[in-house]
Amino acid sequence: MLDLEEHSLEHGRYFHSIDEEEARSVCIIGTQIRDDLFPPAKPGGAPIIPIGETIQVAGQPFIIIGMFKRYESERSRKERLAIEKQRAANGGTAGPRRSGGRRGSSDDWVYRMKNDSIYMPLTTMLRKFRSGTNEDGSDDPRLSHITTRISDIEKLEPAIQQARNVLLMRHGGIEDFRFRTEEDQQEEMNLAITNYRSSGGLISAICMVVGGIGIMNIMLASISQRVREIGIRKSVGATDSELFSQILVESLLIALVGGTMGLLVSVGLVFGIDFFTPTGNDPEITSQSMGFAFACSALVGILAGLIPAFKAARLHPIQALKYD
Repeated sequence: MLDLEEHSLEHGRYFHSIDEEEARSVCIIGTQIRDDLFPPAKPGGAPIIPIGETIQVAGQPFIIIGMFKRYESERSRKERLAIEKQRAANGGTAGPRRSGGRRGSSDDWVYRMKNDSIYMPLTTMLRKFRSGTNEDGSDDPRLSHITTRISDIEKLEPAIQQARNVLLMRHGGIEDFRFRTEEDQQEEMNLAITNYRSSGGLISAICMVVGGIGIMNIMLASISQRVREIGIRKSVGATDSELFSQILVESLLIALVGGTMGLLVSVGLVFGIDFFTPTGNDPEITSQSMGFAFACSALVGILAGLIPAFKAARLHPIQALKYD
């Protein structure tokens, strides 16, 4: 697993064969485990290296024999170095930044998961936590899943078929297992993202339709209260196109005011979400998305104002003047 997960040891040692044979209570930890369980730094700013220290894992004491290096994205590394430089300039401790928890960590979730890991020998896991034992107490190393890595993508399908043949033979011809590749996981993620976007687009479309109906009702109510005014304007020379344009502009202004308020609320919500989310996952609002949203608001206002504008433009001046 250490090779498959591409872990690099920074301090201490890896497991020896005697650790495995005797099921010793030893472990290798990630830097996030160190940050959670030990003081931030030694006097003078040097980071803690807890090799030889004892920690409790589910009530069982384990001795730390190694610690992995800290895994972080390039963005997180630059942020950490900038903070360390600022601390040093202010005369503070220039040690590594401590996240104080997972929520505020700027690492991406993959790196955060690696930093938050504890490794121990398999026999230790089986015996100490009795995760795989028979009735007589002997080890029962049955596996829930197997992780493999293929050297070449072109060998993926043949390797899966070979593994399927071996497992079918071991399982008596019963295919009670399944294979998941990184491509499958990527497809599932892409499908989930597509579904989220489709759902969001559908909800947005429904909101736009409802908003357009609301604007149309407002304009129709406004016209019903201004019938005599429209009749007077027509009688003194106002054309149908001028009345049509006026009602359409009023509908557009209502939509633009609502769109502006929506953008302001959206920006406020994004800043609020950004305050509680990790830096690597913070939401962003681009100028293109804001412009598109504003254009959609204008389009809704124009479409919603067409029927009221046609109704106002087609009013007969004599009938409008008689309206009470």
